[in-house]
Amino acid sequence: MSIDLDSIDFSFGGRGSRKEIALFRSLTFYVPEGSVAAALVGPSGAGKSTLLRLIGGLLQPQKGNIRLIGQDAQKCRERGDIGFVFQSPALLPWRTVEGNVRLPLELRRKTPSDIRVAEVIAEVGLASRTHDYPHELSGGMQQRVALARALVAHPKLLLLDEPFSQLDEILRFELLFKVQKYAADFQATVVLVTHDISEAVIASDTVYVLTGTPISHVHSISVDLPRPRAIESADSPEFHKLVSRLRSHLEEASKG
Repeated sequence: MSIDLDSIDFSFGGRGSRKEIALFRSLTFYVPEGSVAAALVGPSGAGKSTLLRLIGGLLQPQKGNIRLIGQDAQKCRERGDIGFVFQSPALLPWRTVEGNVRLPLELRRKTPSDIRVAEVIAEVGLASRTHDYPHELSGGMQQRVALARALVAHPKLLLLDEPFSQLDEILRFELLFKVQKYAADFQATVVLVTHDISEAVIASDTVYVLTGTPISHVHSISVDLPRPRAIESADSPEFHKLVSRLRSHLEEASKG
């Protein structure tokens, strides 16, 4: 799915005595069709999560247009083309794993497929916990449920806002590879917000670096590691060169 932000302005505040904080000014940002994954990195407060919400139609710019495969982002969200996974899993405590995963299908009045629900739960490694409630699961398991819930409706665009940041590296990479396999199998696109440089490189085709305020330009670094990727990809010289290059760029940017 192509993502096209054209001359976006977005600010916080500006009402009454509140000072307006300009986050984006005339920002043009493009992820081409056919991208498996893109990563957004930058210092805290740079606007990564805000940009993700703009792409997903959860926030609206004060100026400019956001188009996904040539269509309005908010309409794509309302149609169910976009899946979200945030830092907090936000599971419904009175629903089981299966019930939480079914929820997006029920909200869109689609008949839940028992086979599809079971498949996606198995894909995230929770086939034996289908009837458990959130309080019976670890934090990592809850995040896997949130991922399954986002994938069950086959979104064309999957937006990840640091959902795996509290997981150990092996499990984090394992889930990232599952997400990449989903994107490749269903011709979907993933956009990942992360503070972890290694995660950004292992997951993406392109890393987009957000620095400065207000942001009017996003620097991009191409990741040419072969797909499909595995944990061993992080041992390659190419991987370490890309991590070093990205770290140097972020350090330079932080100096102003």
